[in-house]
Order: sequence, then structure tokens, then C-alpha cells
Amino acid sequence: MTMTKRVSSKKTTTLGINKIPDSTTVFDIAKAFIKYASNITEIKIVSVRSEYRNALVSFDSVEACENAKEISIVRLNNEDLPLYFAHSSSGPDMNISASENKVYVKYPIEESFEEMSQLFSGLSINRPENARNYFFATCNDMEEQCKIIKNFNNKKVQGGILSVKVAIDRVRRRVPIRSFNE
Repeated sequence: MTMTKRVSSKKTTTLGINKIPDSTTVFDIAKAFIKYASNITEIKIVSVRSEYRNALVSFDSVEACENAKEISIVRLNNEDLPLYFAHSSSGPDMNISASENKVYVKYPIEESFEEMSQLFSGLSINRPENARNYFFATCNDMEEQCKIIKNFNNKKVQGGILSVKVAIDRVRRRVPIRSFNE
């Protein structure tokens, strides 16, 4: 009998450091990775539930990330912290592209969908199922998309401020399928 099994790729371009000291800066993290500086594309410090801070260091390739992981522990503000492979939103298993004609519209929770969609009359509106205070609008072309963003992003409405951004067309993970005989 032939069975099919999904195998997820562990490849990533991002390393993480959990619970970094409060006084740690992006510059401190960059110094800890000085040997790999030419391959670093981004360093982010993120707060987790206001309890502690983590750092994410992104590299330009999976190989660069794996090479940097070999140091295994970084010293930040007199603390030794282990590195781990973090989820990567831009790794080889992702296919992300900015839409050439769609916008993402987030509106204040106090506003109704009906009122907000009227601001975008003439455009095709797509409200995902269970969406709360956001929808997508499809423009005729990139030029109209730019005008919509320029005219409506940060626009004050009764309940607050609109946020209008270029929509992401696809975020698709490609998971290899391995067949084997049992």
C-alpha cells in the first residue's frame, strides 16, 4: 500500500533569543553577531505579553542563519542566552507578494462595515468571514490603488482613524510531500 506523508521543512532565515535583558538594544544584538553582520537583514526586539522581550535576527539566506546558529549562545548585558531557530515569514517555504490592485482596510471597531464600505463605493469589496473591522477592496489598477491609499490611509472617521495598506496577495506554505511504501 502506498501512503503519503507531509514533511515540514525546518529551514528558516531567522534566529531567536528569548527573554533578553530589558536594557538590551538592537546595537547590542548586532555586536553579538558581528562575525555575521554582512548577512543580517533585520534585527527586531519584540515584547511578549508585556512580561519579557525576545529578539529576532533575520539573515539573507538559510545557510547564513545556520552558520550563525553554530555559536549557540550569545552574551547580552552579562547574560548568556541560547539561540534557537525561529519561525521565518520570508524563508524558502513562503510565497508572499504584494497585490497590484488590492488594498487592506482596517477601520475603528466603533464604525460599521456598511458605513466604511460606502467610502469605497465603486470598488469591489471583500469581507472575509468572521472579519472584525477590516475588509479588502479591489481597485482597477495599481494607479487607483495608490490613490486610494494616499486619500484614505490615516483618514479620520467618526470612531478613529482608517488604516489603508497594500494587501498581500498570497501567503502560501509549500510543504513537500513524500511518498513511501509500507
